[in-house]
Amino acid sequence: MNTNHFRFTGSGDEYFKIWIVNILLSILTLGIYSAWATVRNRRYFYGNTWLAEANFEYHATPMQILVGRAVAIGLLVAYTLLSETFPIIGFGLLLLIMLAAPWLIWRSMQFGARMSSYRNVRFSFHGGLGDAYRYFLWIPLFPIALGALVTLGLYLADIHSSTVYINVMIVTGIATYLIIPYLQSLAKRYHLNYSQYGQGKFVTSVTTGQFYVIYLKWLGVSVLGSVLVSVIFGIIGMLVIAGAGMGISDFFSGGGADESQLATLIMVMLPFIFLLYFIIILFGVFTNAYLKTQMRNYVFNHTALDNAIALGSSLTTWGLFKVYATNLLLIMLTMGLATPWVKVRLHRFMLEHTQAHVEGDLGQYVTQQQNLQSSLGDEMGDAFDLQGGFEVGL
Repeated sequence: MNTNHFRFTGSGDEYFKIWIVNILLSILTLGIYSAWATVRNRRYFYGNTWLAEANFEYHATPMQILVGRAVAIGLLVAYTLLSETFPIIGFGLLLLIMLAAPWLIWRSMQFGARMSSYRNVRFSFHGGLGDAYRYFLWIPLFPIALGALVTLGLYLADIHSSTVYINVMIVTGIATYLIIPYLQSLAKRYHLNYSQYGQGKFVTSVTTGQFYVIYLKWLGVSVLGSVLVSVIFGIIGMLVIAGAGMGISDFFSGGGADESQLATLIMVMLPFIFLLYFIIILFGVFTNAYLKTQMRNYVFNHTALDNAIALGSSLTTWGLFKVYATNLLLIMLTMGLATPWVKVRLHRFMLEHTQAHVEGDLGQYVTQQQNLQSSLGDEMGDAFDLQGGFEVGL
């Protein structure tokens, strides 16, 4: 089995020119140019993403994306106006938008895949609309709907205890949160198992149980880290208070200290408060990197194409954390001007840790798909740009 690594040949300097022009023209055109900006961005990243001496391509046109965005903005404006003047009608429109959301996601998956290609062979997505409604609307709404029915039942039973209603809301919120790993596993299987490259079919063997294991590990890391940070800063805080000549009881009671002691204490504590916020932010970045790494490695390492190409991911939490943290620092120090370099850096890092393990010759497999690929036309009509195409790098 041959291992081919993805790579990225773009640079922050090149992308900065595209990025700054996109921003300026989007502002000057009141957002209309954003459709052209999206196409330019994706063509740059796709065109500079390589696998085995061939790059990916993005084929959408700005007008296709503009039509989809115009529809979305029109619905948003209509909802805003109607909710102010005719609240009932506005609420009805909101319900219609919510009911249309799975259809929009489904269309976006179809369009995004079809607009992506590798060596002149298009990707595609063939998932059913009914499954989209099941995974993106009915199942997510089930705990909320059940909580609403319980609340209605309590009201009709003449039970008006605020404590009971609060408990129902808490249980509903917990149940909604607990099904997130289940929903993510369903969404991943739906997206990948119905995706194709030419006539080749992707297959993933991810399980819901492993998604819960990953989330439990993430929760454990979050809780332990939070406790550790709290203990460390509690000890530091007590030492600072004692160093200022105050007792702990005096500090919390507000007595036993003159104004000079309080002023000194405040001046000493301020740097530690800022440090605390900084560490909390970094810890949040670390836990996010941990979850992203675990999820991505698991999904990629259990996904294959026609049993001929097995995808692989070798991200490490510490490596991704360093990229996230330094990117955040660059964004803050440059007030956003480093965004192009940050995006390129993250994209390159992701690709460098992505592999395609090929059984046989990749060129031969691609040639086979070129001969077998569908005669479906290149264009699919209007686009609903909720996500990109076959995102190998992010």
